[in-house]
Amino acid sequence: MLYTMKPILDKAREDHYAVAAPNVLDYKTIDVAIKTAEKKNAPIILNVTFETNDDLSTFVNYAKDKAIHSKVPVAINLDHGGDYEQIIKSLKMDFTSIMVDRSMLSNSKIT
Repeated sequence: MLYTMKPILDKAREDHYAVAAPNVLDYKTIDVAIKTAEKKNAPIILNVTFETNDDLSTFVNYAKDKAIHSKVPVAINLDHGGDYEQIIKSLKMDFTSIMVDRSMLSNSKIT
């Protein structure tokens, strides 16, 4: 089941448990992460970065397909997104969550 992170984390907060958020680096780690979450009957957040794969769109579509057919809630998070262009691309690829990392910018560039 493909979810945004909000309902996953709201339920975790309410019921006092943690949610795993592994970095998925290839198709195999997506499969293993979701299979393990299903085995434990636990929601999961798949962390993806722009450095993950040469064809990120295909990679994210694969993750979305696996999430849609999963027996547990799955969110797909852009982990440590950087510039504006990455964020826009991520929105167009239907990431269910985006973490923007602005820590490398000087204070004068943070708005």
